[in-house]
Amino acid sequence: MFFLKYIRWFRFIHYIGMAVGGYLIAWNFYHLSYSNIKIREIILLSFMAIFSFQSAVFLNDVNDVEGDKKSNFFTPFSGGVLKKSSGIVFWIVLMILSLLIASLFNFWTVLFVFIYHILSFIYSSYPFRIKRFFPFNQISLSLWALSMMLAGFSTIAGPSTLRDFPLRMLLLVIITLSLTFGTKDAKDVEGDRVEGIKTMYTLLPEKKARIVNAILVVISYLSVPVILNYFPLIWFSLVAAFFSSLFIIILKNPDRPVLGVYIIFGLVILYFVYTRKLVF
Repeated sequence: MFFLKYIRWFRFIHYIGMAVGGYLIAWNFYHLSYSNIKIREIILLSFMAIFSFQSAVFLNDVNDVEGDKKSNFFTPFSGGVLKKSSGIVFWIVLMILSLLIASLFNFWTVLFVFIYHILSFIYSSYPFRIKRFFPFNQISLSLWALSMMLAGFSTIAGPSTLRDFPLRMLLLVIITLSLTFGTKDAKDVEGDRVEGIKTMYTLLPEKKARIVNAILVVISYLSVPVILNYFPLIWFSLVAAFFSSLFIIILKNPDRPVLGVYIIFGLVILYFVYTRKLVF
C-alpha cells in the first residue's frame, strides 16, 4: 500500500496532459479530422508519460533521502522501505518502458522522451543537480514538461516537429511553468536547506516567499490569453489566478490545491483546442 501513498497523482495528470496535449495540438495544427484521434494512441501516450515521470521520481528520491527525512516527507527510501539500489533499478526499468512505448510511434518521439530523461538526470543527480540552483531548477522543470509535449506532438508531426511546433505553446510552457513551479517548494523548506537547495522559500522569509510566489502565479495565469492570443480565456485566467494565489497565501502546503486549479485550467485549454476554438 505504501506505493499508493508514494504516487504523485496530480503530477501524473500534469505529464499525461503534456503528452496528450501535444498530440491534440498537432492534430489541431495539421487540421486533421476527429476520426484521426485514436484512443489507443492516447492510452499509449498516457502510459509513456506515467512511466517517464515515475522513473524521474525514483531517481530524484534516491538523491534526496536526507532532505526528505528532514522534511518528514515519506518516500520508500526516506522511510527505509527500499534501498537506494532498488530505486536505481526502478528508475532504469521505467525509463526503458517509457522509451519502448515511444518507439511504437517514431524516432522523434523516442528522442524527446530520451531528452526528458536526460533533463531529469541533470536536475536530480550529481555532478549537475540543477535543482540546487534558483531559478534554473524551476526553468528545468518547465523543460521537462516541454519535452513531454514535444513527444506527444511528434507522434503526428514526426521530423517536422521542431519546424511546426507552435511558438505560442513553446513560450506558454516555458514562461508560465517557470513562474509557477516554485509552489511545490513551500512544503520542503527544511529539507531543501539541509541539501543546500536554493528556492524562493529558502532564499526569502516565508511570508515574502509566499507573496512573491503568489504574484508570479497571477502573472503566469494572466499571461496565458496574451501568449495564446485567445482572450476568451481571460475569465478562466482571473478565476485560476485568484484561487491559486489565495491557496499559496493561506495554506501551509498549497501544492495540491494549486495543482488542482492548474489541472482544471489546463483541461479548459485542451477543450478549446479540441473544439478548434483555439487554432494554431
